[in-house]
Amino acid sequence: MELNKTACLPTDKPCKEFVGKSEKRKTWKLSLESEIPQTYEPCGFYSTKNSNIIIESAWLPYESDNGEVALKPSLIIKTESNDKSEIQVKEFLVKDLGLNIRGTFPNQDLKTLMSVNAVKTLLDNKPIDTKTVDLEIDQATKRHIEIGGKRRIVLKRWIEGTYFYDVFDAFPILNIMGVSESGKSRILRVVQAMAYHAESVVDPSPASIFRSKEEDHVTLCFDEAEYLNDPSMNQTVRVLINASYSKGLSVPRYDEIDGKRVKRNFNLYSPFAIVGISGLEGVTASRAIRIVSERANRDYPVAKVEDYADLRDKMYVLRFQEAFRLKQIYEQLDISDIVKARFVELFKPLFALTKIFGTEAEYEALAEWAKEYQSVFRVEALNVAEEEQILSCLAQLQPLPDDWFSLKELTDKVNLTFSRKLSYQRVSQILMRMGITERRKVKGQTQFRVSKDDLELVAKRLGIELAEAEPKTDKKQLVDLFYRLRA
Repeated sequence: MELNKTACLPTDKPCKEFVGKSEKRKTWKLSLESEIPQTYEPCGFYSTKNSNIIIESAWLPYESDNGEVALKPSLIIKTESNDKSEIQVKEFLVKDLGLNIRGTFPNQDLKTLMSVNAVKTLLDNKPIDTKTVDLEIDQATKRHIEIGGKRRIVLKRWIEGTYFYDVFDAFPILNIMGVSESGKSRILRVVQAMAYHAESVVDPSPASIFRSKEEDHVTLCFDEAEYLNDPSMNQTVRVLINASYSKGLSVPRYDEIDGKRVKRNFNLYSPFAIVGISGLEGVTASRAIRIVSERANRDYPVAKVEDYADLRDKMYVLRFQEAFRLKQIYEQLDISDIVKARFVELFKPLFALTKIFGTEAEYEALAEWAKEYQSVFRVEALNVAEEEQILSCLAQLQPLPDDWFSLKELTDKVNLTFSRKLSYQRVSQILMRMGITERRKVKGQTQFRVSKDDLELVAKRLGIELAEAEPKTDKKQLVDLFYRLRA
């Protein structure tokens, strides 16, 4: 038999039948100068050096060649760079998304996700007026709950803020409190009906909290939370709630994926609304804004999720239209003349939102409310750090000769003023930590030394305003005061 010589002709191209998979693989070489690609989640706001990106998730209908329709997870991606803006809709499960997307897609059963109508409005580039939407939310709150002027401003601003929480560095927990039968749960129902990715829960487990926050990016509406303040219970739940307040904290867990143990970090940052009679305490209270409910004189209809789909659609469109502008306002805004320290971080998102959604009168009302809120918290010692408690009491004491102070006198004053139970050792350690280190023993009692100038320097470094020292009262003044009070 004679061989077919044409089959053996030399060629630079391999026969298709003999091209192995190795021929199709990408080749990689080290490139230390290349920019590392950023990882994105299915929902999020991202501000980078070259562009700003918003990603939102929705279950959208797709039609096959034979007319069959199916809902598929889809990403709505808006990119802004060099004064150019582009919106794309892509199926989540396709390989080439153009971005490095990682994470779990929100559950289809979550009723408050972005809808088909919202996507249509966004793609049609129909402008939505922020003031009109704010008025709709205002009217809705009046329709369902009894809530006063300033508190209503705070509530609607918080609801609006849930659609932009990832624009901010931190977003306050909403704590709805009040006596029994005062409409606390009705307020929570309003939040659940209107807020971003809202979901209501009762007695959630730690796993359900961090998984719903990572996978569904929920505004978690936590009802019947009376037991949260019990120090012997639910410590892990309290830790997760505290960590939900600001960006950057996550819960590491190992899940089994395709038969392998894989480490996953569950992002905790998303809005949290909590209802309870007594309100939050301690560290959790310092990360929250409180709204006190009042008993109504009449029955109000309960807010339902399905009744506010149109309102949520408008807020989703505004998320895409206003997020970048809101980010600039937030970064440039200074409210240090209104509130101080932690309260700046707590209230800054609400003031930034008011610049877009509210009026000048609402801004002034919010400023007045924030000042009152800060004052009440400081009186109740809910948000005053131990260092501030100690320094404020120390500034009111009269020193012994040569700027010496009694540790016992200071500790007793702090415990009496702020209803604390600090030990002498604890107060001494805090003073040492603040740089007040000189000590001596006099008749078995500890004294420490700090000059007025050094005390003011410590307070300035910690951003604490000191009150004036209490004047000494001699015996004659006490006798005169006694007889004046009897008169």
